[in-house]
Amino acid sequence: MSYNSFGAWYCGQKIICINGSFPGCVWEYCDDVPVAGRVYTIRSVFRSPNHTSGNLCISFHLEEIVNPAIGKTLETGFCYARFRPLEEIASNQESVREAQSVEVVSKLSLISRRDPRVMNWR
Repeated sequence: MSYNSFGAWYCGQKIICINGSFPGCVWEYCDDVPVAGRVYTIRSVFRSPNHTSGNLCISFHLEEIVNPAIGKTLETGFCYARFRPLEEIASNQESVREAQSVEVVSKLSLISRRDPRVMNWR
């Protein structure tokens, strides 16, 4: 999935922060920043310059974090690259759990076929 498009993000979407590492200068314009591993809700989606690179990127305002406006402009947003959709993370974790379950069942099946002391539960 391409995250660098407006179609990947929407207001009200639950997202999880995957990069909570910010440069020290962020505190000049933010009172609060996202923390890695925490879930947030998108309040608005817009394009803005990245404060470190100057390149335009898709950015978010978050329901859980409201920072003061900078001068006469909007409050600072946070670049999309710091987040992933929560549904995707949950889906990936479920896939990992399913794969682990299949692996455990396969190993138990091999053990029971090789070792006559293991009971056959079927």
